[in-house]
Amino acid sequence: MAAGSQIAIGRSADIIELPDEGRVLKLFHSDYSAEEVRREFTNTSEAFELGATTMRCYEFVEQADRCGLIFDRLTGPSLTKLPDTKPLMFFELPVILGRLHASMHEKKTDRLRSVKDVVLDMVDSDPLAFLSQAQKEAARRYVKALPEGSSLLHMDYHPENIIVTPKGPVVIDWMTALRGDPAADVAYTSLISVEAELWPGTPQIKVFLYSFIRKYVLKKYRKTYQEITGMSDEAIDAWRLAALMLRMGQWNVQSERPRLQKMLLAALSAKMQEG
Repeated sequence: MAAGSQIAIGRSADIIELPDEGRVLKLFHSDYSAEEVRREFTNTSEAFELGATTMRCYEFVEQADRCGLIFDRLTGPSLTKLPDTKPLMFFELPVILGRLHASMHEKKTDRLRSVKDVVLDMVDSDPLAFLSQAQKEAARRYVKALPEGSSLLHMDYHPENIIVTPKGPVVIDWMTALRGDPAADVAYTSLISVEAELWPGTPQIKVFLYSFIRKYVLKKYRKTYQEITGMSDEAIDAWRLAALMLRMGQWNVQSERPRLQKMLLAALSAKMQEG
């Protein structure tokens, strides 16, 4: 496969334009395993077949010690960056976010892993080793009692993972996709919208500004989504503990650890006191 020019650099991969018109190579960094990359291939293909994304994934490739996937090339800014050229779209951004998420959750699948099973796997992961055995057992009992479901879940859904093309918004980055109760996905988006680390090195004044913006977007996104679906705050809040476990177990971002660990312990303590 002929190499092309690098057009973007992300935390997980480099995006390389291919000579084949309209396609790009997403070349993952070497710390991503072939299993993880193949999972994104499977998940993206399922999302495409279900109509949750118009981006097709064509092929799994290997280059030296790195794995990659060939995708359709998408032209346009991320939903995050859309207001840079169209300032008034800032107020529409969370509405688009909510509508797209509600539409996604109408898609049903039995091909992807269960969100409950994945969260249960996190209980014994290294990042959650600070939990006592009693706390781990309580966490397992709580997660097992959460609602089942068969909806397509993205589980890393935020404005930067939506590209606004001339034909409309397209959801990308499906490696984390699962199936289950839609409230799990909304709870995870709610968590990362305010707690996820911004790009390393972001100036403190921008961190303050972005924190304010993220809270506004989250509030309006939730309002839009819940008006469409009728989902209650209680249904979303029920998945908060699981969302914390998933964030810590899967991503283990060092700058987030102290804060999320404190939040997880507090949430787990409250559940244990409830019974």
